[in-house]
Amino acid sequence: MTALCPLCSHPIAPLALLVCLESSAATRFGQMVQLTPHQAAILDMLARRSPRATSIELIAMKLWGAEDGPEHEHNTIRVHVSRLRRKLAPLGVSISNRYVAGYRLVFDEVAAVRECAA
Repeated sequence: MTALCPLCSHPIAPLALLVCLESSAATRFGQMVQLTPHQAAILDMLARRSPRATSIELIAMKLWGAEDGPEHEHNTIRVHVSRLRRKLAPLGVSISNRYVAGYRLVFDEVAAVRECAA
């Protein structure tokens, strides 16, 4: 999805979030944050499915496959998402909790405009 900067009409890509699973890092607007491998996997899945929500069950399948995950896998995922939210805040990215549907990424377009104006 591309938007236009209201200041200069330059095309901006507010969804330009890059996730590297090999290095477990996320980059947006030239800023990088280091993630754990599980956080990177969750973020990659949310980014690929954006703007749709991703269920906790799908995230569990991505992290642990068909084998049994941790005893309280839903709580484990909630902890990963909570920590991921804190790490993504400087990038202008947040994760919303969609009741029943799961989690989805939300991009701060104001951050995209600020970056374009800089």
